[in-house]
Amino acid sequence: MSKKKKNDEQHFIPNIPPSESEKQKIEEQWAKQVRNIKNKASALRAIREAYWQSWDKLPSVWVARDDDGSLWIYTTKPAEACGMFHCSPTGDMFQIDSSVYPEITYDNSPVKVKLLFIEA
Repeated sequence: MSKKKKNDEQHFIPNIPPSESEKQKIEEQWAKQVRNIKNKASALRAIREAYWQSWDKLPSVWVARDDDGSLWIYTTKPAEACGMFHCSPTGDMFQIDSSVYPEITYDNSPVKVKLLFIEA
């Protein structure tokens, strides 16, 4: 029979107080988690600040919903004709999922929006 090896981790029994070294490990782990949270929070704050500082520099596109409910993105302001929106000859248009931007209707189209690129 071979002997079982002990895990490096120690599991605490609730009724027995941890030793000083165990307390120190717990406090170090907690401090590390707090630092990580603070680092993430400061990174998110920096991203938000950069976003708002460069708001005018962010690219804009137009979003419009046709009378049939289809949703389109336009690189130039589209014109409406016969229940549909059309882009200018110098622009491009791309159809997107119609469930996006439920607040955009045919009646309030086109709407100018800013693009923010986020790495996933």
